[in-house]
Amino acid sequence: MLIRTTLATLALTSVMLAQPHPANAAPYWPWCAQSYSRTTTEACAFASWEQCMETVRGGAGGHCYVNPSPPPVPVRSAKPGRHAAQG
Repeated sequence: MLIRTTLATLALTSVMLAQPHPANAAPYWPWCAQSYSRTTTEACAFASWEQCMETVRGGAGGHCYVNPSPPPVPVRSAKPGRHAAQG
């Protein structure tokens, strides 16, 4: 009985790992802040310039700039071809 349970668990685990999962990419934030305190800190985690400026103003100073990294390219799903079953 223990062997059956172990084999069933292994089979279920392998099936779960074989399933495609959506990419868990980090979100793209268009604005970055460079803050000055004891060290210089950079963070690209702002949805708007206003949000970035509120954060910079509340600290020891700094500035906001456009995120230099390009936004991720959207992934298109493949659609089945229309000509697959011609005869």
